[in-house]
Amino acid sequence: QFDNIEKNMTNIITQAWVPWYTMHKIVAGLVSIANMTDKDAKKVAGLAKEVVSDLGDWVYGRTSGWSEELHQKVLNIEFGGMNDCMYDVYLLTGNEEHAKAAHAFDQIVLYERVYKANAGDNILNNHHANTTIPKFIGALKRYLVFGEEIYFEYAKKFWDFVVNEH
Repeated sequence: QFDNIEKNMTNIITQAWVPWYTMHKIVAGLVSIANMTDKDAKKVAGLAKEVVSDLGDWVYGRTSGWSEELHQKVLNIEFGGMNDCMYDVYLLTGNEEHAKAAHAFDQIVLYERVYKANAGDNILNNHHANTTIPKFIGALKRYLVFGEEIYFEYAKKFWDFVVNEH
């Protein structure tokens, strides 16, 4: 599925059924388990952290090999909140490669388009909410993790735009 997307085989019925969206759900679940604090769950939480760290390494290995053209192609396929969950992986592991993998899913072109939109612009037309909202939650997560104010501004503008304009 991942290979097919990278080969521009993106028909979701016959070629590639949103594998990054699925990966987001797997990673987010493992992060939740890894963050368990119940003393009886420590072993399970530790195993989940180990698995999610390995998945984070795999995601970094995959994303770090993308050309800019391929990167943009992948970002045009539904990928859920890969940025959001990978920033959570980074918080668990402290591994800078996991933060870089998260940033690979920050869709700056979309963030900037929303950020620069004027009242009345219908820039979210044909953007599926289930696809778009997690992207901006990821922008907010980047702000919370690194304090980069522009990512807060992206998320805030998205919220304001959806509530007031869309």
